[in-house]
Amino acid sequence: MFEEVFKKIKEIIKKTSDIELSNKYDALFVQKLAESNILNENRGDSSKSKQSHIAITQKKAFDIFPKIEIENYVNEEFSIEAMKSFYILRVPMKIYEKNINYSNPTSQIDLKYNNGITISKVSIKYSRPNSPQLELGNTTQSDNSFKEFRKCLYESDFIVILKIKEKIEYDIFIVKKDDSEYFNLNNVVEYMTKRNAKNFVDIDNVLISKDGKRIFAENRLFYGAPGTGKSFNIQNYIRKNGIPDYNHKIDHPNVFRTTLHPESSYHDFVGQIMPVVTKDKGDNDIIKYDFKPQVFTLALERALEKNDEPIFLILEEMSRANVAAVFGDIFQLLDRDEDGRSEYLIDNELIHKHLNEKFNEKGISISKIFIPSNLFIIGTVNTSDQNVFVMDTAFKRRFEFEYLDANYVAKDENENPLNNFVFSIGNMSFSWINFIHNLNDFIVDDQNGLELSEDKQLGQFFIKFSDIESGLSEFSLSSEIETQNNYEVNYNKLKSKLLQYLWNDIRGASYSDKSLFDNKIKSFGELYKKFENKEQVFSNDFLEKFRIEEFENEKQN
Repeated sequence: MFEEVFKKIKEIIKKTSDIELSNKYDALFVQKLAESNILNENRGDSSKSKQSHIAITQKKAFDIFPKIEIENYVNEEFSIEAMKSFYILRVPMKIYEKNINYSNPTSQIDLKYNNGITISKVSIKYSRPNSPQLELGNTTQSDNSFKEFRKCLYESDFIVILKIKEKIEYDIFIVKKDDSEYFNLNNVVEYMTKRNAKNFVDIDNVLISKDGKRIFAENRLFYGAPGTGKSFNIQNYIRKNGIPDYNHKIDHPNVFRTTLHPESSYHDFVGQIMPVVTKDKGDNDIIKYDFKPQVFTLALERALEKNDEPIFLILEEMSRANVAAVFGDIFQLLDRDEDGRSEYLIDNELIHKHLNEKFNEKGISISKIFIPSNLFIIGTVNTSDQNVFVMDTAFKRRFEFEYLDANYVAKDENENPLNNFVFSIGNMSFSWINFIHNLNDFIVDDQNGLELSEDKQLGQFFIKFSDIESGLSEFSLSSEIETQNNYEVNYNKLKSKLLQYLWNDIRGASYSDKSLFDNKIKSFGELYKKFENKEQVFSNDFLEKFRIEEFENEKQN
């Protein structure tokens, strides 16, 4: 049967591509391509597929390609199937210039040939244990030459893969759907060798790519009340997603950060053409105009250059800018497929020219602009901001939202709360964490509090205190509390930052008959002076929460 099918293949390849096939093969595979098997740019406008590989579901075809069996090779906590995703095989496939020319591609194909042949490194991965399939040529795991090859493939075209005898080497061909009448083959797998034959294969030509942790980037937005630790949580997120030693206080080449504001524009985000003064051959000053890339283009460039490393683009205070105007056509790229790559591609002449100038020496050509699977886009939104731009539903739908609870407590490696300054007001002592938790409860309490929404609450890092002494609590002696290092510096931070927010944003927004401050205080100036003198300024309604808490603690003890 192998000989009969191979004869048909020889005839059609000769007829369509003028290539004479020799008898050097021991297995063959033919598959008609479904729409999900082709690249996004070649699919119909109505397509909803996000698949980034050619799916082979015929189990008989699986034996054409190598597998990694790792039983007893690693700890038992890893399953066989999990390790098949951990290691990605890449095998060499020859692509023929005559066959590409025959396919008559509608877009420019950037392939470099040696004697009419280029050798591509094509990914092979076994997946879906419950419904096995082989993923061939994933766009994020194969080299650029195979991506260029796939540009020539359209729905209902055929691919023909021929395995070279006793080698892990393959030839791959395209047969266009218009020539299928001469072909009359569909989803065929044949082997020349018998089941009991022994075939020794040289492993030198098998390329094993240790994929470590596959990078599936996403768009994520951290939002919450002021001081909830959005930057702290972003730091932890980056550490969990590929940069374990990341410190936001230290510059890192794979992390790009910018803050958006009401005047932020597309040109601030992507880049623009700017005048540049340079010298001509006669050493005279001349002005020319060059594209100056900004944070998005720089992050994209880094992600394409370091495609096996995670890259992070952090956009602080997104709600302070008109994000639809800032992103412009980049908005189209925010939809990602199952591998974290842009589902749709765009034409952007400025970015396209810049990237090709950067990568030309490396033999990489960028034809369309997309967000690769290793570029994370992370945003922050402060829910209490006033006079901000509203994000529309279409934009929000393209982000994963992570809410940060105002009462969440970040701790150090010893499980001690961070930023927990202990201070005294009047004859009462407070720890910062306990103070804001009771304050947050009082803000939203609709029976014995201010009846406000939770976006008025405060987070742990609303004020960042300096050089806090550990071991102190609200139950420590006043003499110990007030003699701690930097006590006056930190107490003045409460006076300058906390009072202003509570007086204007909290007290001014509440219509409850309950009061946060002592009713005798009639002005901010009076409040400021009393607090400076360390007099009690809060109302009995508010302080009652601490007394109840203290009573409950005594009861439990």
